[in-house]
Amino acid sequence: MSMSGEPAVTPSVEEKPKQVSGFFDYPWKRLMLSVLFLALMWLSLWALVFVAIAQFVLRIFDADVSDDLRSFGARLGTYMAEAAAYVVFAREDAPFPFARFPAARAA
Repeated sequence: MSMSGEPAVTPSVEEKPKQVSGFFDYPWKRLMLSVLFLALMWLSLWALVFVAIAQFVLRIFDADVSDDLRSFGARLGTYMAEAAAYVVFAREDAPFPFARFPAARAA
């Protein structure tokens, strides 16, 4: 009891101390990462265009496509979807390079 006769309030163990907000806290960090992922998606788009053109050229001259390029193109498309989901707040965890590059899905 306190001196005024009221019971003393003790903080619970689960309460976390408040942190001082800094420049790199959530909104700014998320904004900076979103800009980074937009730039990476732009580069990924051009890589995807290159893979598509390479596959067409291989198909014309070899009558078959490259399985390696097919797998990479699928993985790159999955990565672009993950990056877009992060930018539009559909997911909270940041994709590659902060996580593993996506694996190829079974077709």
